[in-house]
Amino acid sequence: MLRAAGRWQRLAELEAKRAEREVSAIARATTWHRCGVVHEKHLDDEEQALACYERALSEDRGFYPALEGAGRIYIRHGSKDRLLAMHRLEAENAENTTEKAGALRRAGELLITEEATLEEGVALLRAALDEAPGDLAAMTVLEQAFKRRGDWHELAEVIQTQLEHDGDPSRRGSLLRELATITGEHLGDRKRAIAALFELSTLNVTPPPEHLVKLAQLLDEEEQLDELVTVLEELAERTEEPTQAAARLEQLAQVHERRSDMDAAIDAYRRALKIAPNSHAVVVSAARAFLRTNCYEELADLFLRTAAEGEGTERARWLHKAAEVLANHLDERSRAVATLRDAVTIAPDHEPARHALEELLNEEENWPELNELFSMTTADGPN
Repeated sequence: MLRAAGRWQRLAELEAKRAEREVSAIARATTWHRCGVVHEKHLDDEEQALACYERALSEDRGFYPALEGAGRIYIRHGSKDRLLAMHRLEAENAENTTEKAGALRRAGELLITEEATLEEGVALLRAALDEAPGDLAAMTVLEQAFKRRGDWHELAEVIQTQLEHDGDPSRRGSLLRELATITGEHLGDRKRAIAALFELSTLNVTPPPEHLVKLAQLLDEEEQLDELVTVLEELAERTEEPTQAAARLEQLAQVHERRSDMDAAIDAYRRALKIAPNSHAVVVSAARAFLRTNCYEELADLFLRTAAEGEGTERARWLHKAAEVLANHLDERSRAVATLRDAVTIAPDHEPARHALEELLNEEENWPELNELFSMTTADGPN
C-alpha cells in the first residue's frame, strides 16, 4: 500500500484522480479532503492542501473536516475574508445550536473590528445569542461593540432579551448586574436599575467580585492582554458555578490565542473541559484549538466523550468526526473502522459515516463486511 510505503506524492495523485471519478457529492468531498490531508500533513504543501479542501467544499458546503482544514490554513495565513466566508458556511451548515452559535460569534468578531462592517457584525452576534442564550463569549463581544458606539439602550434591550430566555441563576446574576449598571449609570433609569438589583438579591448565587469584572472589561477594550490574563485567571477561580467557570476559562483561552500563546490556550481549554457539560460552547472552541495545534489524541477523545452523551444522528455525527481524526491524523485505522461501525449501527442513514466506513473497508480489502454494508444500504434505500 502506498500509505504504508510512505509514497505520499503518488497517493495524493491517485486520490485526486479518484475524486474526479466518484459518483456522489459526499464521496467526492470525502476524497478531496483526504487528498488535502496528505498534502498538508505529509507533503508540507499548504497551497495544494487548501485547493483540495476548497474542492471538497465545492462538492459539499457543510463538509466539516474540509471546513476545519481550510480554516486551519486561513488562520495561519491571516486570510480574513476567506476565514469569514468559512465561518458563514459553518453557521449555515451547523447541525446543532452550539456549533451554529460558535460560528456566528466568530464571524461577528471578525466583522466588528472595522467600522464599515460593525453593523453586520452586531447582527451576527445577536443571531449567536438567539441560538445560545446567555453565551458569555458572544455577550462580551456584543457588549464591546455597543459600547464602542455608545448605544447603551440597545445593549440593555439585548440583556433583557437574554434574561427572558435564561433561567440559570448564575448567568441571570451576571446579566442583572450588568443591566443595573447600564440602566442606572448610562440611561438614567433608576427604577429599572433598582428592579434589576432587587431580582438579583433574590438569587442564591455568589457573584464574582464586581471590580474584577469591570477591570477585565477595561483591559480587554484597551488590549492589555497580559494583565487581562491575570484578572481572568482570578475570575475563573472565584466563579463557583461550573458552566460560568468554564465560560471564563474559554474566555481566558481565547485571550491566550490573541497573545499567540497556544500552549497556555490549550491548558485553559483543558481546564474548561473538565468542568463543562458536553453541550457547552467551549467544546467547539477547544476542538478547533486542538486541531490547529495538532493535539489529535485529545481531539479524538473529546469527540468520543461528546458522542457518548448524544443519541441517534447527533451521536453518529460526533463518532464520524472522531473517526476522521483517528484515520487521517493518528493513522489508527482499526479504531476508526470500529468507531464508524458504531456510527452506522446507531444511524444507518448518516451518509458521511457510511461512506467513510466504505472507504476504509475497501482499503483493508475487508470484502465480507463491505458486502454487508452494501446490503444495508440497499435495504435502507437511497439516502
